[in-house]
Order: sequence, then structure tokens, then C-alpha cells
Amino acid sequence: YIIEMVAIVASNGKQLDPYLIVEDADGKKLAEDDDSGGDLNAKIVFRAPADGLYRIVCTTFNPSETGGYTLSVRRQPAVKEKK
Repeated sequence: YIIEMVAIVASNGKQLDPYLIVEDADGKKLAEDDDSGGDLNAKIVFRAPADGLYRIVCTTFNPSETGGYTLSVRRQPAVKEKK
């Protein structure tokens, strides 16, 4: 899965610094991204280790930060194996 959290720039020019975390059903952190390579958006490419319940935590890098964002989760296309 490709999980992306993209900050929306407010009319005052401010935007939050997204921070994504993927946890398993027991709350164990499996993946995280707070800046997606230097910009202010977060992106995780996640391959679930097994069928089950997973939690996506959408927060910010800076404490008490608020603002708008979009969250998208999409299936990554399957890669065909070479014979």
C-alpha cells in the first residue's frame, strides 16, 4: 500500500508537518515517515506482513500543530516475477 499525508497550505501561508505511523493490531510500530525525503509531506510504502488489522496514525512532527491535510491510501500495483 502507498499511504500519503499531504499538508494543505492555509491562507496565512502556514502548513503542518505531517507524520505518519503504521501500527499492527497490538500497537507495535511497523513503519513511520515524518518528512518524505525533505519536504513537508509524509509517505509510506507498506507491505503488510500478514492479513490482519493495521492502524494508520496521522499526526504532526511538531507538538500542538494543527492544519489541513489530505490522506490517501492506495494499493500498489503487483510486480510480475520474471521467469
